[in-house]
Amino acid sequence: MVFRFATFDPAQDPDDFNPAFPPTPSSSPSVTLCQPCEYTRTFTKTIVRRLVAAGASLVLTAPALELRDDEIRDRYAETPFHSINFDVRPEFHRRQLKEFTLKELKVATRNFSDEKLIGRGGFGGVYEGQLADGSLVAIKRYRTGSAQGIIEFEREVMVGSIIPLRHNLLPLLGFCRSSECRDLLLVSPLMVNKSVDCCLSKRRETRPPLDWLTRRKIAVGAARGLSRLHDLSIVHLDIKPSNILLDEEFEPHIGDFGLVKLTDRRRGEWSVDGIEEAPVLPRNESEAGSHGEDSYFTDRICGTYGYMAPEYAMEGKYSVKTDVFAFGITLLELVTGQRATRVNGRSVMLGDWVKRLLVEGSWEIVVDFNLQGEYDHEEIEKVIKLALLCTHPVPRVRPHVAQVIKILEGHSIEEAWEEYHHSKEYLIPLMQLPTLYQTGDVSSSLLSPEELSGPR
Repeated sequence: MVFRFATFDPAQDPDDFNPAFPPTPSSSPSVTLCQPCEYTRTFTKTIVRRLVAAGASLVLTAPALELRDDEIRDRYAETPFHSINFDVRPEFHRRQLKEFTLKELKVATRNFSDEKLIGRGGFGGVYEGQLADGSLVAIKRYRTGSAQGIIEFEREVMVGSIIPLRHNLLPLLGFCRSSECRDLLLVSPLMVNKSVDCCLSKRRETRPPLDWLTRRKIAVGAARGLSRLHDLSIVHLDIKPSNILLDEEFEPHIGDFGLVKLTDRRRGEWSVDGIEEAPVLPRNESEAGSHGEDSYFTDRICGTYGYMAPEYAMEGKYSVKTDVFAFGITLLELVTGQRATRVNGRSVMLGDWVKRLLVEGSWEIVVDFNLQGEYDHEEIEKVIKLALLCTHPVPRVRPHVAQVIKILEGHSIEEAWEEYHHSKEYLIPLMQLPTLYQTGDVSSSLLSPEELSGPR
């Protein structure tokens, strides 16, 4: 069990005590709580009331302490804040986030008016708002009643408190959590150009298409943001165009950290199939399974179809290379303007469609017609090859994000590409990868070049 210590003045109003961001100690008589992280805020407030009434100083070592049923009916009745321990490099420090009141955010969004709604997702809605100081913000409002939504909300808050500003990561300004967690909201700067998805497959006719230089800028910036996440020992697990937001200069910012997994750097790096990888520390026995303490597996697989690496989708196995796979699909969308699982109105994996055209030597057909030929042909061909290399069936062969950045900035890819292009793995359709991982035979369904270049 993980415990969180907090010291505070018992003369304070208990409602002002926030277990996620405890106040600093004062010189006045204080109380120290050793609180199990899965206990609810009701538990904390009940204890505070008793301590204040008694005027005592006490260290509680729950769960040994029990209260009457009428005081705590259900320790999970109110959604808890589960503890997420970030083992990050010492140069990255946590930022203090503002805890907004629900009233402030209602005023900012005109009581969450439909006119202010700018997006929807599985979590709920996103509203445009204006704070009292005039700053424009985006307010993500989670649907209530979902345990998974609460977990994702907490992860967003915790990640938002440690990610550095101005590193192609969407900064979190603050959050709001009303009593009994009935309302959960996140507040971030408003990205006026919305998401990459809104500029590609969901682009309105009144909006001009992105030119190649802007798409290249987005690719490089997103790769840098992803690299920064990996430096912080964080695996995103949901990289896709709709989670890459664009500011007024079309600078990309990776957002949506609700599905992150955390790697453990305390044991240093380790080797997987001959490649140095950052191990992931299982948070519980169900994640560790029977694969040993150095395994990185989970039985809670969440993500978006079309962007999930096959080893993660079928085996629950994840690493930084899982993000690289999703980034490769995102690169292909930037080049083609097509969607990950739908090309020209047909249900097909984007990577397979691109491979078929490359086999035929017709890679120019892959490029988004909205670019109207205004791009560097050699550069865009290299980006296509890089994207396919990022979606390699074998995780250890995929490049690291640092290598991706170098290639996007001008380094050669030919040696790595030729090795992949002439390998048997190149002939495996992405559509069949989940089945092959499930059977444990990645080479059982190889297609010949003639089959791969069949009818489209």
